Amino acid sequence: MLNTIKKVLFRKPDGRERGLALLSLAVVLIGYYIYQVRVHSFYIQPALIIGIAFAIFALSESLPEDKQKLAGVIRIVVILGAIVCIILI
Repeated sequence: MLNTIKKVLFRKPDGRERGLALLSLAVVLIGYYIYQVRVHSFYIQPALIIGIAFAIFALSESLPEDKQKLAGVIRIVVILGAIVCIILI
């Protein structure tokens, strides 16, 4: 199981196309959060947290292929950070 986790987290980045798709999703989620705050005065923190997580994850996917370990570290930080933030909400 540990070997499978290493293969998934420390794989080569998927490329700029996937990074751009994740960044687009992050913009949509953060935009939705801003819309809810401005128009309805309603805070949806999970949308903001997940949007920020997708933006950082997009960064890891946009790295060159030789930065495999750095991408894995960024993925781990994003996953742990999102879990901690959602637990604290």
